[in-house]
Amino acid sequence: MRPFGVNRVSATASKAKIAVIAAAVFVGCDIFDPSDCTAVGGYGLQIAVSDSVLGTPPLVPIVVEISDASYSETLSEPDSTNAIEMIFFGARERTGTYSVTVAAEGYSAWSRNDVEVRRAGSCDQIQLTRLAARLRRP
Repeated sequence: MRPFGVNRVSATASKAKIAVIAAAVFVGCDIFDPSDCTAVGGYGLQIAVSDSVLGTPPLVPIVVEISDASYSETLSEPDSTNAIEMIFFGARERTGTYSVTVAAEGYSAWSRNDVEVRRAGSCDQIQLTRLAARLRRP
């Protein structure tokens, strides 16, 4: 038979180990090698495109152009489509101040300048900036 209090010390030590492991999980990759954070990934921009009058996705091809001082990207295939809009994602793992232009045949071009994408959260993740491009016919 063990003396009184021995199991209590062991249980307390076990609880302390569990607390340290749980804290490491909740803190995120900040306590590990910074290269562990590269697996987090993330897009900086989400552009939802729809017809401003009909409230549905345009039935023509759409081209989304994203650019900043040192980077440009052209998107022509939506990442998803629903009954209201086509959704494009861009600026993967990139911060910056962007110009975004959406072009579609039969519609006036839509554009926004000075669209900021920043880092935030654990592992310095990319903060998603959402834009709604409501296209108008000329």
